[in-house]
Amino acid sequence: MKTLVKRFVLVLLAGSLISMVGCRSSQSVKLLEPEIEIAQITNDSFIMQYRTSVSIEYRLRVHNLSEDEITLKRLDLQTLSGGPYILRNTPEHFKLTVSPGETKTVEFAMWGYSLGGRSASVEPVVLSGTAHFDTPNGPMSTKFIRRIQQPRGQTRG
Repeated sequence: MKTLVKRFVLVLLAGSLISMVGCRSSQSVKLLEPEIEIAQITNDSFIMQYRTSVSIEYRLRVHNLSEDEITLKRLDLQTLSGGPYILRNTPEHFKLTVSPGETKTVEFAMWGYSLGGRSASVEPVVLSGTAHFDTPNGPMSTKFIRRIQQPRGQTRG
């Protein structure tokens, strides 16, 4: 009888241990939203004085705060109000993988339309964006709004 009880207890312990290990391995790591910074790197104030199509260059910085790797797949960016230009509603596609704790930077250009006028050419731009990432737990999106001052002087910094 004692042997039967010992076996029963061992089976229960083994089952509990396997169950705990299985639950722990199936739990996903909580993903923290990455830090997103964006800056305009072109100085086209002369061109912005005229109504015309313009290519605007940006520098995007992504800092991964999570314990899992993330991959930036797409960026949706639009102008909200004021400023010298309006962006076309066209997403930018990437394949930028950022390891845990790492920061990566990428430069890209988007087409827009200059509104013209001398004073508008130096006004700040308010951008609304959504960065779309692939993660081990599935897709994740980070929304942001940034006020960007028009760069002066050098076209690249």
